[in-house]
Parts: sequence; C-alpha cells; structure tokens
Amino acid sequence: MKHHVLLAGLAAAFMVAPAFAAEGAGGFIRAEAGNSNLSIDGYDGNDTAYGVRGGYFFNGNVGVEAFYTNFGKDSDSGLTAELDGYGVGIVGKKNMTAAHQGFFVGGRVGVAHVNLDASLAGFGSVSDSSNRVYLGGEIGYDFNENIGLSLDVNHVRPQVFGDTIRVTTATLGFEYRF
Repeated sequence: MKHHVLLAGLAAAFMVAPAFAAEGAGGFIRAEAGNSNLSIDGYDGNDTAYGVRGGYFFNGNVGVEAFYTNFGKDSDSGLTAELDGYGVGIVGKKNMTAAHQGFFVGGRVGVAHVNLDASLAGFGSVSDSSNRVYLGGEIGYDFNENIGLSLDVNHVRPQVFGDTIRVTTATLGFEYRF
C-alpha cells in the first residue's frame, strides 16, 4: 500500500506539471555516488552509497523528485546489516545567474521509506522498515541547461527494531535535464 501512495503522488505531480511550465521547467534524472555514515547507539559505520533520482522542475527553482538510494552494508562479529530506501519529495534550487546556468545552491525535503535487512551468522535474518522525513542540501555547477554536477549531503533518521539510525550521505551527483 505504501508503494502505491508514493507512486500515485509522483504520477499526479507529473500530470499537472505541464500546466505550471515556465522557464527552466522540465524533467531530470541524476545519478549519485559517494559515502554513507550509519550511526546507531554509539556505533558508526561507513560504506559506499549510490542512488538515482528523477523528477520534474516546474520552473528553474522548484520541482518534485522520486529516488532510490543504497546506503550501504556493514558487518561486525557475524552481524551483517544492509540499508536502502526510496521516496518522494520537493526540491529547491537557486542558480547565481539564469535558471540551470552556473553555480547554484539547493535543498530537498520529503518522505523516505528506509529498509534494513540484518542477518546474524548461524541464526538467520530479519527485516524492518520505517517511513521518515529526509532532508538534503547541495552546491554545484550547471554547465548548461541540460547538464550539472553537485556535491550533496542528505540525512534521514529511520527507526527500525526500536532504535533510531542516523544515516548521512555525502555524494557527487551528475544531473541530466530534458
């Protein structure tokens, strides 16, 4: 059911998008890769994070996005945990010159569905998930109206198995707008 609500919201946003079309409006897709930091009860782990985002800018400054991110995997003393998530949200962006030109700063906020799969050698595996607000910020450079690079920091705090996990990713993003 949760999947259907997220997809329905994104589909509705895409259907009404042409009515709000303005300078800088259009679809985008972006790939991100970098580092994730997972922190729970004083334990910190780092791994490679990667993901994909796609969405629609209603103008040069405001849009909607959907994403999938693999936050990474960590192992310690026979316990292995893997974390990933997907979600939808709103993105904001301010270029220093024209829409999608030159240096910019941006941010995002939305709802993420985060999954944790854990296994203990010899005992099996368990899974849990959580819906939480995610926040992010970025700085970058748009080479033209179609291509941009950014440094992004995103943060989510899912609650799984009764504990809150702090997940922070720092990634390099490549964005293509169409």
